Amino acid sequence: MIARAAIGNPWIFSRLDRVDVPVDLLRRTMLDHLSRMLSFYGPQRGLVLFRKYAARYLSPYRLEGPIRQALMTSSRQADFLAILDQVLHTMPIPNNPELSLYPTGSFPDNQAAF
Repeated sequence: MIARAAIGNPWIFSRLDRVDVPVDLLRRTMLDHLSRMLSFYGPQRGLVLFRKYAARYLSPYRLEGPIRQALMTSSRQADFLAILDQVLHTMPIPNNPELSLYPTGSFPDNQAAF
């Protein structure tokens, strides 16, 4: 089923392997999706509904229990974005735990999208 495979992996249609998606593209896609959910459903419901998509976007990466729980139970957009930024800064690239996703200082400001 293509529709289910596309949840959290919209790059499937461009035939890009999920682990080859650059983290900046992942982040931009997540922020765009979140922004649209917040606009359509409102700030609280939009964030709650988006959390299941966030789990799918981040599924190739190993998230430790406390971090995953904090991200998936965030009730405020600012908290969610702060935790997401922390996750993207520190988690290893799939299939290559030696590499960090973002070199120090190259991560864009999370306020730019909102």
